[in-house]
Amino acid sequence: MAKMSKRGVALITGLEFEAHIARKLVKNTDNSCFVLTAGLGAPDAVRIVAEAKNSGALGIVSFGVCGGLDPALPPGSIVLPEIILAGGEIFVDLNWHKSIKKLLEHDFEIATGKILAVDKAVETVEEKAQLHRQSGACAIDMESGILAREAARKNLPFIAVRVIHDPATQAIPAAFADIMKPNGQIDPWKLVKGLMLNWPGFAELRKMSDNDAQARANLEGLTRLALPAFGRVDCHLNS
Repeated sequence: MAKMSKRGVALITGLEFEAHIARKLVKNTDNSCFVLTAGLGAPDAVRIVAEAKNSGALGIVSFGVCGGLDPALPPGSIVLPEIILAGGEIFVDLNWHKSIKKLLEHDFEIATGKILAVDKAVETVEEKAQLHRQSGACAIDMESGILAREAARKNLPFIAVRVIHDPATQAIPAAFADIMKPNGQIDPWKLVKGLMLNWPGFAELRKMSDNDAQARANLEGLTRLALPAFGRVDCHLNS
């Protein structure tokens, strides 16, 4: 693929609903960001980061939701980590991180603790507590570690901007285990089957729905604020 003119920042998601939120806002904003999806667990990370580089990306943002490990962080908490734990410590671009944090902290509480990279969903409260004790991380996700390594290989600045979806105090009901397709979309048949075989009850569904709504609202809200700064990444790097 021939190189294109510089387009700013690539927001890379794992799930389709994350990409939908970002694309909707990018489309209505005069900036040079663009959105790509690497799939659940970022199986397409190598190709997607290479595509971003060839499309003129100045930087990579791992964008979307995450799971909570720190019980002090409720659903919707903004996690802007300085370090990704992925077989070692990977530092994000700290100048860029600082500029995004300064922009967001006027409207949101920002957690800057470490994000732990995992290769599968962590479903129980007990597992989350154990990972929190072992790693000291405040949150987990399945994409940021892989995307951070690929960005480094392509010599692209990297940050992660994540919102807690399921907090440390909430288990993921069995009905919702393994319902995502590799491309980050929900498999309707697996969802229906899961609810039929492992009905979690209306109270649990309401709690999950409320948490999901809060996470989506804050993901959209922070994106509205941060898009101009994402698009001006070259102004913040190496400053």
